[in-house]
Amino acid sequence: NLTIDGNTFNNGSYGMYFYGSSNASFYNKNLLFANNTLNNIYSYGIYSYGTDSFRIENNAFNIAVSSSTQYGVYTTSGGHANIIGNRVSIQTTGSGYGIYSFTSGSSSSRNACFNNMVVVPNSNSNSRGIYMSSSYWDIYHNSVRTSGSSTSTSYAAIYTSGTSNDLQNNIAQKDGPGYAAYGTGSSFSHNNNVFHTLGSSPTNFTLDATESIADPQFNSTTDLYITVNSDAYNSGAALAAIQFDIDSNARNAVTPDIGASEYDLPSRNTNISARSVSYT
Repeated sequence: NLTIDGNTFNNGSYGMYFYGSSNASFYNKNLLFANNTLNNIYSYGIYSYGTDSFRIENNAFNIAVSSSTQYGVYTTSGGHANIIGNRVSIQTTGSGYGIYSFTSGSSSSRNACFNNMVVVPNSNSNSRGIYMSSSYWDIYHNSVRTSGSSTSTSYAAIYTSGTSNDLQNNIAQKDGPGYAAYGTGSSFSHNNNVFHTLGSSPTNFTLDATESIADPQFNSTTDLYITVNSDAYNSGAALAAIQFDIDSNARNAVTPDIGASEYDLPSRNTNISARSVSYT
């Protein structure tokens, strides 16, 4: 059992490095990495191998300007992962990967990837915002924006393969050719997502009636909050597991916003009073 909460980490090739056993009987157990800020990290924000039952929550991963390959969150082996409410910024001009996981859940204990904001704005080659080459993931309410020149299926802004992965209420935008989202594997499901790419094929799958291909109108390439004019506004499906957004704002209980943040029109007193007007 290990809890790392509320710290600031500056510089270094790895922000945090956790290495357990390849034998499931000896996995690291019960890791909580939460409310930390990692600045100017060169290669990996967090690297986890052979860890079971871990939570990576509400962290800010600020990966340094570089031309090298970089990862925000990287997990492999182990199981029962929760990656929730993180802000991941990858600044490399090379290959950049925001959340990258080979860690599978199970039918009785699904993994969670909720309420994350991931930006990879400067890549000139290969980039992945969320990449889940593993099974039993619930990928809900994430906002992802990537760049990159690759048209390969695996370099979509959101990529998922494996068994029984579910993609709901996400925004995936790729500022380049290739896919905004690519889903494969048995029992892959998706609904209430917004996709946008400069390529000719936003996804490899047929969208259902709840999904759209549209510019989500993020505030900027690195600011993934939306406005009331976005197709993502009030277009999501209510999910009992997610009642708050990345900023701990309550979700609309009926039609939440798609993506990591919940946009609310400001409440203002304009001091306008009613007057009687007659025409002659």
